[in-house]
Amino acid sequence: MRLIAFLTELASIRTLLAHLGEPITPPVLAPRARAPPELEAAGAGPSGSAFDQSLPWDPTAAPPDPGFSFDQTPN
Repeated sequence: MRLIAFLTELASIRTLLAHLGEPITPPVLAPRARAPPELEAAGAGPSGSAFDQSLPWDPTAAPPDPGFSFDQTPN
């Protein structure tokens, strides 16, 4: 497909859409069902978030000792 023209005049656009049998008015937008979750949460806003996004562990801590030795040498 190749673009050959841009239609910018409203009268030309309406005439073309009517000729093609397409609606000449945009569809009515349905209302939103609900607000996004971050807006529904208590305390949400620019001053602070209601969601705790901190890690449940300390990423700087050493890994825990498994309590046994793990030998990776081939048999």
